[in-house]
Amino acid sequence: MEGKIIITAIANDGSPAAPANAKTKFANQIGYIVRENIPISFSKWKAPKGEKAEDHPDVVPDQEKELCWEQLLMHFTLPVGEGIEEKVKHYAFLKMAIAFQTFKKNLKKEFIKKGTTPDFETKYQKLRPHWDVFVQNTLSEERATLVKQNTDNASQKRYFHKTGQGGYAAAIPKWEKMEADLIAKGIAPATLHWPRRAKWYFYAHGRKLNPEDGSLITSDQLRATAERLEAALKAKAEGTFKPNREKDKLSYALGTSEHTGHVRGLGVVPWKHGFSEDLETYRSRSRSKAEQAEQMRTLEERVAATEQKLAMLTQGQDIVMVSPTSQQKSSVASTENQGAPLIAQSERYSVDEITVRTPCELVTP
Repeated sequence: MEGKIIITAIANDGSPAAPANAKTKFANQIGYIVRENIPISFSKWKAPKGEKAEDHPDVVPDQEKELCWEQLLMHFTLPVGEGIEEKVKHYAFLKMAIAFQTFKKNLKKEFIKKGTTPDFETKYQKLRPHWDVFVQNTLSEERATLVKQNTDNASQKRYFHKTGQGGYAAAIPKWEKMEADLIAKGIAPATLHWPRRAKWYFYAHGRKLNPEDGSLITSDQLRATAERLEAALKAKAEGTFKPNREKDKLSYALGTSEHTGHVRGLGVVPWKHGFSEDLETYRSRSRSKAEQAEQMRTLEERVAATEQKLAMLTQGQDIVMVSPTSQQKSSVASTENQGAPLIAQSERYSVDEITVRTPCELVTP
């Protein structure tokens, strides 16, 4: 079809990566198609996990989504390759869901909250048959409960993205230029040696570099996180902290775990793509085996310490116990912990209280 946009490359998440303007046009076309084709009388885009859309009258039917996809392909040509169409389709459906909810949210804000009705004679003709049901759904008790829950969840967020409409794809080149301009002037950016996703995360949340000296301009709240990140980087250099894919420096600094299907600092990207350098650990059991080996090593050290303690008691000696690992102090562990601890503090177990030979039974090998 004449006028179709030829997409020459796609990103790992299925979004158009080239040409430069393809992703924006793709998203804009999705928004138009959803507004024109999906009735606002549907309150949900997809059915609960494990259930079928046809069993829920308030959920957009799969056939409606397929029609939207077919219309979208009338405007774009995808690259040739195994699995590419399915990957792009998955991304398109995610964007359709967002566009559908955003459209209804805007209608609620523009009309329902103001107690007005759209002009069904002109711009909003297609809304007329579905408007009453939409209003009823919007004002229902169930919807009110959901809105309250979403509001409560949003109020718990500490940091908010400020990347703009283009997201990370549009913002990253600007951040790279900001750093390059400083380096060209002989100024080392404060984030020069930070991991890529860590610096992108800070920039995405409104932080920037001082053009005079390259220091990080940030809020008090994120400054503490930046200090924890610096401590983690120092500990890694000293060998007292070993990052493990999504359990890395940024996760420690923030004090919260990664969400599956999302990589902070990179956007909606699966872990296996966001942490591509650790790809082998997603394909094998090497990571699990390493964790088991570490647990076994720790257990053996505790057993050895207990045996040493018993032996000294038998000989009537004064006991001065030093844990084999206690001599290694981490600069990270000494940092004020605002989230989950990076290095476990010393723990005591019932077995630690045994001071004489005591019959025991091995319950778990």
